[in-house]
Amino acid sequence: MMQALLEDRFKLRIHRATREVPVFELTVANGGPKLQPAKEGSCRLVSGTTGFVIPTGAMSCAMQNARGGIVTVAAQAASLGEFSELLGLHPAAAGLGRPVVDKTGIAGHFDFHLEYGRRDVPANPSIFTALQQQLGLKLEPAKGPREFLVIDSVQQPSGN
Repeated sequence: MMQALLEDRFKLRIHRATREVPVFELTVANGGPKLQPAKEGSCRLVSGTTGFVIPTGAMSCAMQNARGGIVTVAAQAASLGEFSELLGLHPAAAGLGRPVVDKTGIAGHFDFHLEYGRRDVPANPSIFTALQQQLGLKLEPAKGPREFLVIDSVQQPSGN
């Protein structure tokens, strides 16, 4: 309905395009993963959207918190794909600046707790070091497809 309104009032014309962009691939580090299987009764992330839960209590399934130079990323009953998405949501603190794509090949749901230092506080471990030490995972730079919304044309709105 909103798209139809924008197309009518603003003569908006758009299309979707896929382009190769820099990404980080989340893979298994040497020594194997150190993942905690999700506990029975954990809340569950809703379809790849971090911070939203299917109601099973007053807890949050995913959070990111930055205090005193330490960033904490926690998620309950999340897949590695959902955890990858969560990592990509905090690029300023992580210093990533690009999406994170799960390439571990590991299925299932896990409880995650990761602590790393903000990029501007070098005394604390980086996200790269913390992932390897705490979860047995690593980030590798790569190229990957991303979908973009391209605006072909737009005009001043028509009158009411």
